[in-house]
Amino acid sequence: MAIEECYQNHKHLTVNSIEEVIKTYRSDFLEGTFFHHATTVNDWVLNKRQYYQRVYFELQMHLGDHYLGINDYEHSLKCYKSLLLINPLHELTYYKMMKNRIHAKDRVSAINYYNKCKKVLREELNIDPNHDLQNLYDEIIRIDSSKQDSKSTKINSTVDKSVIKSSSKIIIEGTSYFDYEFVSRLVDRLVLHVDANFLTEKECELIYCLKSVYPQITDYISVPGNIKLEVKHDIGIYYGLITLLNVIKQRCEICVVINEYVNVDLPSKKLISALEKKLKMTETGLFIY
Repeated sequence: MAIEECYQNHKHLTVNSIEEVIKTYRSDFLEGTFFHHATTVNDWVLNKRQYYQRVYFELQMHLGDHYLGINDYEHSLKCYKSLLLINPLHELTYYKMMKNRIHAKDRVSAINYYNKCKKVLREELNIDPNHDLQNLYDEIIRIDSSKQDSKSTKINSTVDKSVIKSSSKIIIEGTSYFDYEFVSRLVDRLVLHVDANFLTEKECELIYCLKSVYPQITDYISVPGNIKLEVKHDIGIYYGLITLLNVIKQRCEICVVINEYVNVDLPSKKLISALEKKLKMTETGLFIY
């Protein structure tokens, strides 16, 4: 199977099939080739080279996401690392590598990947990492700090959920390439603000509906022993998101800012549109740019 055909049908192919095709990509198309006095041919070669790079890049990203979703963190990380060989400035790759390490309980490596990204962006482009990367890094540091505090201060597990609220602003980039990719990334950010100790069984049941777009949800909540809800896919995601946001709102003032909303994948955009109407009634901030 040619790599173009694999790319066009990758959602319907097995992981093994995709990996076999990817093995055929050993180097850039006509790498190092240049034709003198043939501008048109050189332009064609360059376009083809960039096209095959993009195809390989997106297939490897797809594999990395797949392995992350089934908790095969090392295989996932290997896929993401191969992407940096093509584009060492790709911020989404660094973000996913950080998430990979967080799920693997390796926060030190997650911080190291952030610092590596920050260094290369500063050296090559003289810019800082985007909001998603900065916020994820801040969340790692904040969680680590709270763990240190908990060693010296025992917290009573019966504390009421209406304890003093803090303020939390989440800025997330909207650009997404696959169905439900944006919703998955949104959940990925929101769950870090949830304390599973305070969730009711019903809340767990509703949030569990997000598993279809975010398999790692089981890392943050207790899996309900007997799922009673039988809801359609999008409806389940909708109620899962509403519950997640309402749970967070009980403990902090939450504000979600979506940049580049026009580039959000269509299924996610429909859900966000429905959420926006609902959240206006609950005074939870959702701003689209």
